[in-house]
Amino acid sequence: MDAIRWRAAAAGDAAALANLFASSEAVAAVELETSAERIRSRLAHPGLDLDRYTTIGLGPDGSAAAYAEVCDMGVAADALRLRLTRAIRPDIGDEVDSHLHSWLLEKAGRLHRERAPELDAILGTRCGDSQQTLSSRLTDAGFEPTWRKVDMVHDLNTPRPTDAPTPPELVIVPFETRYDERTWRAHNDAYAASPSAAVLDRESWQQHATGLSSFLPGASFVAVTPEDDVAAFVLTVRDTDDDRRNDAVLECVGTRVAWRRRGLARTLVAEALRACRTNGFERVRLQADSANSAAIELYVKLGFIETGRGYSVLTRRLKASGNT
Repeated sequence: MDAIRWRAAAAGDAAALANLFASSEAVAAVELETSAERIRSRLAHPGLDLDRYTTIGLGPDGSAAAYAEVCDMGVAADALRLRLTRAIRPDIGDEVDSHLHSWLLEKAGRLHRERAPELDAILGTRCGDSQQTLSSRLTDAGFEPTWRKVDMVHDLNTPRPTDAPTPPELVIVPFETRYDERTWRAHNDAYAASPSAAVLDRESWQQHATGLSSFLPGASFVAVTPEDDVAAFVLTVRDTDDDRRNDAVLECVGTRVAWRRRGLARTLVAEALRACRTNGFERVRLQADSANSAAIELYVKLGFIETGRGYSVLTRRLKASGNT
């Protein structure tokens, strides 16, 4: 711990954090970004104050040994959502993790008081399957497992799945820029009930998927209503990890509440798989909520299999000021 030098993170730390995140992911996969491009987008998130709510620990050689952040992910369902992230190099001792744990809790409480003290806050964080010490630490601090994310992969050499029929009043079309704002609004509607999902404004939406250089508009699709609104969507990106450069990732799949249970997710994902195969990708990956048995069943029918990698999402609620 004494050998670690702490300071706030800066945009120029993206490459160093890419190395740190990759080494952390190799031990406990929680889907941290491992490319400098994606980390630059993370550090530019409008809800992240780099000077006050990030900390990076530098080892004696100047390399990044640890990192933590508290990010304001917006308000939904009358609660402020705060994302807590940590990454530690595998050779660093438990004392550093304990320090980051305390730092995150203190900063989360402060950010809650600054941004929306009149609302409850939901703290959300990820814990890898192998991180038993961290899991105990979080549980002792009042966090509870909310769901578990599982990693799934589709080998594109398998036959294309049969599409589900599309409701006659909708049409499935490739993503175009003119649908960007409507897809953003559909995203926030589709994920509004998910306690740890980001509530995106225009700026953070561009850093979420469609504004990334890895975004694949030709393998992303929207279901459009007669009024030219977006009822459902699938957004696909190219995997920027060097070890998975032939993989595409279904970044998010969502259906607005009023259009659910009509087979739209199946049709959209099937179209994305077809487009990825046409564009020379070998595999398609996604993250699924293990508690959503219907979604898991759908993905299995479409040819996805679980890889055995996964992580838990844990949340803790902080009461608004004056509430008990």
